[in-house]
Amino acid sequence: MFIVKDGKTILKRPVVHQLIHRMTAECSDTGVYTCSGYNHYGTADNASLRSARQPPRVDVKLNYNAREHDNVTLSYTIVAFPVPEPSQFAWERCTNESKGSCNNSLDGMHKFDVMTKGLSSFLTIRDVKIEDYGMYKFSVFNGIGSRLIEWLHLKPIEKPDPPTDFHVIQEEISERSAVLTWVPGFDNGSPQTFYITYAKKGDSSELITQSIEFKCQKEMNYTLRNLESKTEYIASIYASNGEGFSPTINETFITLKHIPGKKADSPVAFIVGSVGGGIATVLVIIGVIFIVKRLRTSGNSRHRYKLKKGQMNQYSSQQQDDDAYQNGQSVSGTNSTGCIAAQTYEELSKTTDTSFYDALNSSSCKAAQTYVESSMKTDTSVYDALS
Repeated sequence: MFIVKDGKTILKRPVVHQLIHRMTAECSDTGVYTCSGYNHYGTADNASLRSARQPPRVDVKLNYNAREHDNVTLSYTIVAFPVPEPSQFAWERCTNESKGSCNNSLDGMHKFDVMTKGLSSFLTIRDVKIEDYGMYKFSVFNGIGSRLIEWLHLKPIEKPDPPTDFHVIQEEISERSAVLTWVPGFDNGSPQTFYITYAKKGDSSELITQSIEFKCQKEMNYTLRNLESKTEYIASIYASNGEGFSPTINETFITLKHIPGKKADSPVAFIVGSVGGGIATVLVIIGVIFIVKRLRTSGNSRHRYKLKKGQMNQYSSQQQDDDAYQNGQSVSGTNSTGCIAAQTYEELSKTTDTSFYDALNSSSCKAAQTYVESSMKTDTSVYDALS
């Protein structure tokens, strides 16, 4: 099954018994929708016209400015379905927003020209006079809901309105900078520029002025730099256009206190500090690894020495038993001069292995010497492999 809008397939599902298409209807969704299904026995279609009916809603500018003797055009664009007929759009000149304060329709009057095209309507006022400034009522109705009414204002080109909500963003104040923010006022028909002045409070000798061009922002910011720490400043703002200046607005603030060793607003200092901290961390880790390795090496050396010492003690005891057996004496009474080195091994320095082997060169200890050397070689190769 599939659904087609104005000849274009918008949804298709094979091997189904039912097809549902849901959407939030807009005016652009109006059209002819066809649902088709087919199987082995044939095809069936069902077509219908769907329209998204909607009362008028707006996308419009409400304030206009013009100089005397100039022409000016007020415009109004709506979104609605069905589209209203041109006769359903109306323009009126009013003295205020109360009922009964408006004149009859301006359409057809020599001074005014009304043109409607689709969803937009235009009112042109030729050779603007002082009495033409004021309020204009626009209304439209398409049969759905209630009549839409809107009020438009025509003013002479004047000096700009003052900016509003001018203040310092507290979270952005630092030792050397501060951020100002404000909402632009209406330019009253002439492009405007904002001027900011600032200085230490009570010291106008170092007054600094900066100009900021207005580019239709809803909110504007400006950063003051190279300020002194822990100092009170006063900042002012006003708007200017070809017709004059707006009133001035003032704001005071105090920069943060300087912290020794800290460079304000310095990303370089932050980066250097981060890198230095990283290097220090790496060095600490390397030092810990080195110490652990030394401790493990030292432990292996002590273990190796104890093992060698135990083997020598075992050899000494065995030699004493042999001498006792030959001489008919107990082991405790043995005093063979040929085995002095084996008996006194514990009195020798731990590092003097060569003197020990030299002492075993007597003829009476040849067999013991061969046993010890063989044992020592085997033990050393084990620790060499572990290293």
